[in-house]
Amino acid sequence: SGGLSVSGTGTLAVASGADVIVTGAVSGTGALVKAGEGTLLLSGTNTHTGGTSVLGGTLALVAGETLPGAVLVQQGATLALAGSSTLNGPLALAGTLATVGTNSLAGTVVLAGTGIIDTAAGAALTVAAPVSGSGGLVKAGDGTLTLTQATSYSGATVISDGTLALAGAGGIAGSSGVTLAAGAGLDLSATTAGAALASLSGSGSVELGTQTLTLTGGTGAYSGSIAGTGGLTVSGGTQVLSGTFGYSGETRVTGGTLSLQGTLSASDVVVAGGTLLGNGSLQSLTVQAGGQVAPGPGIGTLSVAGDLALASGSVYTAGITADGAHDLIAAVGTATLGGGTLQIVAAPGIYLPGMSYEVVTATGGVTGGFSSVQTNLTSAFLDLTPQTGADGVTLNVTRNGTSFIDTVISNNEAQIAAAVEALAQGRILYNLVLQLSAAEARQAFDALSGEVHPSSATVSQQQAVYVRNAVGARLRQSVTAPGAQPLAYGAAAATAPLGAGLAPTLWAQGYGGWGNTSGNGNAAGVSNSIGGFLMGADVAVAPNARAGLYAGFGQSQFEAEARASVGSFDAYDIGAYAGAQLGNWALRGGAGYSWHDVSVSRTVAFTNFSGGVDAGYTTGVAQAFGEVGYDMAVGAVAFEPFAGLAYVSVGGVSFLESGSVAALAVDAAAMNTLYSTLGVRAATSLQMAGRTLTPSLTLGWQHAFGDTTPVATMLLTGGATPASVSGVPIAEDALLLEAGLSYGLSATAALAVNYSGQLASSASQNALTAQFSLRF
Repeated sequence: SGGLSVSGTGTLAVASGADVIVTGAVSGTGALVKAGEGTLLLSGTNTHTGGTSVLGGTLALVAGETLPGAVLVQQGATLALAGSSTLNGPLALAGTLATVGTNSLAGTVVLAGTGIIDTAAGAALTVAAPVSGSGGLVKAGDGTLTLTQATSYSGATVISDGTLALAGAGGIAGSSGVTLAAGAGLDLSATTAGAALASLSGSGSVELGTQTLTLTGGTGAYSGSIAGTGGLTVSGGTQVLSGTFGYSGETRVTGGTLSLQGTLSASDVVVAGGTLLGNGSLQSLTVQAGGQVAPGPGIGTLSVAGDLALASGSVYTAGITADGAHDLIAAVGTATLGGGTLQIVAAPGIYLPGMSYEVVTATGGVTGGFSSVQTNLTSAFLDLTPQTGADGVTLNVTRNGTSFIDTVISNNEAQIAAAVEALAQGRILYNLVLQLSAAEARQAFDALSGEVHPSSATVSQQQAVYVRNAVGARLRQSVTAPGAQPLAYGAAAATAPLGAGLAPTLWAQGYGGWGNTSGNGNAAGVSNSIGGFLMGADVAVAPNARAGLYAGFGQSQFEAEARASVGSFDAYDIGAYAGAQLGNWALRGGAGYSWHDVSVSRTVAFTNFSGGVDAGYTTGVAQAFGEVGYDMAVGAVAFEPFAGLAYVSVGGVSFLESGSVAALAVDAAAMNTLYSTLGVRAATSLQMAGRTLTPSLTLGWQHAFGDTTPVATMLLTGGATPASVSGVPIAEDALLLEAGLSYGLSATAALAVNYSGQLASSASQNALTAQFSLRF
């Protein structure tokens, strides 16, 4: 019993479970600090001037008493007021303020953490000063907490029990949002100008009176009730309403989104800005310029019990699906359409001419229409056209006047475009292309073209070059000694004697190379790699003349990367050759045939479609070639100007792809090409370790006649209109470059290595070969 006098900081610690009662006053110039988990009850009239801190447990005041100066209630601690108490000093609240009876706070309140104000049933606490801080507020207890001043605290507001009332200028606009628990209430009927909240969540009740509640910018989902003759304004953020709301004032959307998933049974809605979203129902709806309305989320219906008005400058966003589902605004009254925009959001799918969607109905009739239609459909071939009827608006999918061929750039694209359009509606490829933009359509036509098949003939032509070059190299060597004498067959380098009779010379040559043929704006470029070997045997058939046979195997891989196409073939080669040295003149020639087992895989991919196709087939390549050269010597260097002709025929072939609806029936035309070559060779002999080393160099010009661009006729699955598709062409003119070394290993054996290249503006081919010959 008795009072306490504090000077400096006086700490009174009360252990958990213990109660201490101070019957007298707390006085002095110091501060009172309540610590410990027990309860300290002050029953006197306190006059100490250093303030009060509640660090733990409970500090309780009897009815009618107060605490002078500043008060701090730490997290986990409680300050309890028993009624008729007023705190005049500032309150820093991070714990709990518990009240019974009627109390008030006249000093400022700072929420340093989550402050809990617990008003018991029948109790009332009025805060007549600003509330600030970075913390939040929890209203607990069945009583009423009234805020009469504007607040600036930024944390969340949770009304878990009882009522939070706003009066006069009271408001909680700075709070990050208000959550109303079931059974709890928010009352702003006593405010002078309504109240603003960031957002509203939960399922409690709101009493408007005649005032307006404004939601300014948070994200909330509310399923409680709102009563009164006042109104609701959404000016920012996203607010979901999913209950049944009986307030009769106007609902305005000036910014953000109001998602109405419930019922506004007595409120008219005006959208002056922002968006009204929802599948709920309302009394009447007016969307002004700058406003937007959209059923949803998802496909749904927004029901209007009265009239609908969509003004000029408004936007109605409606979703549709390819299976016929669609958004709808259904009005019982009239619909007045003042020339706003109908914005269609089409879900992914296949849309076809003849589809229709009812997007507005009005039992009382429709007047006016939409001035424009916007859509996320990027089809170059389909239009969405609204049609206003007596009691509704129907959106029709129509085929416009743009043909598939109107979008193309290249001839291959044009050929496939015509073939796809001839399929007509109902065919999968036709329906898919209908959905595409002009650029996407061109991509589709390129992907569907199968141009890698004719392009493979260009690779076959190149493989034939390796074969005849290998045979030509053997012919140039075969009329000299195995030590590969230079090309000077006169006095400077006499012809070596040949073996007697029909003693054969065996030889083998491996080759490998890589190349690239650029696209020409029609067909895509093709890269290739080629490798293989040849073996042969020849005999002397006359002085300075030999003839022989060869056979070999090669493999080629090729890719049209821009068309997602790869292929390969195995080549089986046979042929015959002959050559003669007539003084300074050299005659060489040969003929051969190659079987190509071809395998091709394509990935046909464009918007809304991806499918793989494969094909395997056999074709043949026949060639005949000849060359005449004249040998001369300048000092130790031998020269041979030469001229040659080669005729190459890549056989035509028909086959079917398989794997998806994009598979083609292919009829590849034969490709018959004549090559002329003019050039000069130079070589000299060097002695090394008693053997002959022969470096050589060749420069030439090659020109192609006849078929330089391969062609195939394609037929789409289910189609009857053929498409003539060109592959990448061979170069009509090319620079030939060769450089080699030959070394005589012994009197009967020689080894040669060689680089050869074909260089053109649109193509290049590089090869490395190695040849070994052995004479018996």
